[in-house]
Parts: sequence; structure tokens; C-alpha cells
Amino acid sequence: MVPLENPSAEVCSVAKKDLKSGDGLDAIGEYAYRAWIMSPEDTVSFAQATSALNATGLGSQAGVESFEHTLNFMKTAKTK
Repeated sequence: MVPLENPSAEVCSVAKKDLKSGDGLDAIGEYAYRAWIMSPEDTVSFAQATSALNATGLGSQAGVESFEHTLNFMKTAKTK
């Protein structure tokens, strides 16, 4: 193994419940949020998939059902 010259990762998180201003966050994997690391390319694809799903419903997050649903959409949707 050879280390990368300039390693890069994007840290992403998704709320598991509606958060209000001032709410505290618990530890990763508990109740409030889920976090993970993605490559910059996957982060862009995830953001684009989220935007596309939002366009399918009324409201700011109407088409986004879950993290897993968005990943599946990202993997199966045809892109140009």
C-alpha cells in the first residue's frame, strides 16, 4: 500500500429526526443523526440525487424518503 499524496474525503451527515434550533446532537449512530465519509465525487452524486428526488414532490424534502432510498436512486437512475 502506498498512501495518497493528497487524500480527500467529504464528511456528510443526515438528521434522523426533525431538529430544532438549539437541539444538541448525540453520538454518531445514536438517535439524532447519521454520519459517514464519502469521496468528493460520491458527495456530488448524492447531492444531485437528493435534488432530483426533491423535484419529484411538493415541499423541500418531499421526494427524499431515507438515506438508503437516496443511495438506491443514485445507483439506479439514468444520468446523461
